[in-house]
This record gives sequence, C-alpha cells and structure tokens, in this order.
Amino acid sequence: MTTDTGTEAHTVLSPEEVFAVLGDQARFEILQALGKADGQVGYSDLFERIEYDDRSNFSYHLDKLVGHFVAKVGGGYALRRPGERVLEAIHSGAVTTDPVRELTRTDRPCPFCSAPIEVGYEQERVAMHCPECQGLFRGEDFEDDRFTETGNLGFRPLPPAAVDGRTVGEIHDVSKAWTALTMHAASRGICPRCSGRVDYSVVVCDSHDASGGTCDTCGNRFEAKASVTCTNCTFDIRSGVAGYLLTRPEVMAFLIDNGVDPIAAEDFHPYAAAKETILSDSPFEARYMFTVDEDTLTVTVDDDLSVVDITREETTEGSC
Repeated sequence: MTTDTGTEAHTVLSPEEVFAVLGDQARFEILQALGKADGQVGYSDLFERIEYDDRSNFSYHLDKLVGHFVAKVGGGYALRRPGERVLEAIHSGAVTTDPVRELTRTDRPCPFCSAPIEVGYEQERVAMHCPECQGLFRGEDFEDDRFTETGNLGFRPLPPAAVDGRTVGEIHDVSKAWTALTMHAASRGICPRCSGRVDYSVVVCDSHDASGGTCDTCGNRFEAKASVTCTNCTFDIRSGVAGYLLTRPEVMAFLIDNGVDPIAAEDFHPYAAAKETILSDSPFEARYMFTVDEDTLTVTVDDDLSVVDITREETTEGSC
C-alpha cells in the first residue's frame, strides 16, 4: 500500500542523503515488509514481520524512513510513493542483477530477408541479429563483439526481471511491447523514466547510399535517425524515424484498421513496411510511406518530428 496524506511536510533529500538513509539492511527490510502488506501496518506487527531483536534500534531505523519513504497514518505505517519506487527499482533487477543470454537462433523472422534471427541479452538490452543479411544497421558500440557485426536489427531496453523464466524468443516479444510503450511516452514529450521533458533531434546522412543493404558512410539502412533525450535524467533513445512514427495516432489507426497490433505486432516491422524520402536536410523534412497489404499511409514530418501532412490511399475494398 502506498499513501500520501497531503498533510505531512514536504521533504526533499539530496542524493547523498537518500543513499545514507537506505544504506542499512534493517531499513530495507522495513520497506520490503510494508511493500508486501495489504494496508497499513501497526508498529508491533511491523517489528515482528522483520524479526528484529532490538525495539529501540528498530525505532531508530523506522524514524529515518518516516517522512519521505514511509508515512505514519492512523495507528500504523505505510509506504509513500518514494518508498515504492525504491522497491520497484530493486525488484526490476536493474540495480541488483546483470543477466546475460548468448545470441541464440529463434523462429522469429528477419523483417528484411525472412531468415530466422538471433536474439541475445546483455546490459539490460535485447540484441537482435540476422546472420544472413545486412540487417538494419552496423557499427553500434557494444562490449560483446558479436553484437557489432553486420546484420544488427536493433537493441531494445528491457529490465532484467523480464529475462527470468523466458526463452530468448519470448524476451524478444516482451521487449517489443516494452519499447513501444516507452516510445509512446517519449513521443508526447514525457520522459518514460523520470517524467521530465524531452528534446528531439534528427541526424541525416549527407552521402547516403544503402543500395547494398546499409550505408557505408553512416552504417544505417535509413538516411535519417531520430534521437529523444531527457532534459532531466540520462534517458536517451535513438531510432529510425519510421519506428518513432508508430506512436502517432494516425499511424496506429491505420495499422489497427489493417489488423496490425501497433504495440506488439508479431508479423509487422516498421522499417520493412516503410519507404523513406528525405525532402529537406535543413530544416529536416521527410516523407514516410507505410504499406500494409495494398493500403498505404504517407506521413510527412519536420525537424521536431511533428506530423505536418498525412494522406491515406485506400486501395483495398472495405478499408476506411
């Protein structure tokens, strides 16, 4: 249970103070006990739940948490939102584990050549690789050299908790949905990590030639690459503009009308379905044509990735 009564004094802790408060096993156990509780917990009950052997020392640690991480409500105690966020970070595995899955062949097809792709996991990123074609890009920095070969299909952020008990194919599918939801927040100007404001930028390769699959100059299949960066925290995500556009309501409606799940489609890849035409480098303006079966949607975006024009060609009977 989390509570914010609105009557307690607002507390602000520096990062140093936060780590000082949380840097004790007893305090962590108090947070854990409150996180598992269904409702507020009385003092005696809380003392017994963590099996502490010294009431006075226990009171000292509890008092350190009250105000910012824990609220004193009625006859007991409950987590405040900051306390809940601490537990979320721990249980996600982001600060406690670092699992690795070697690149493994799956039955998921490459969007460009349909060959079975390889999927791996390291440093909280899902890596996708096609062993039979140029893939989407090359030259991405990564500690494991196998993830920097020609044939990279992308890296998706994913907390370690998603890896436990799942095959690499299942990890691939979960990461697709997780990344889509992340991009939905980012495309609306909201950092998906801290809720701060984000900035957008686009880099265009000035001598692009991807006739061989990927460009020798920029290493990418597509000419333009979008970056979304938080102005408050370290969040920074880069993708092709076509992938970013999947968050736009018009594109989502187009996909849904054609039976495609815009969050976690199994057989749809934005880069394989999109044709890119750069209209201007500076200021940036580009046109992206998405095709599903015989229906097409053309989206034109400017340098802050705003949609400036959109048209739909209805060529299939019954489409809308």
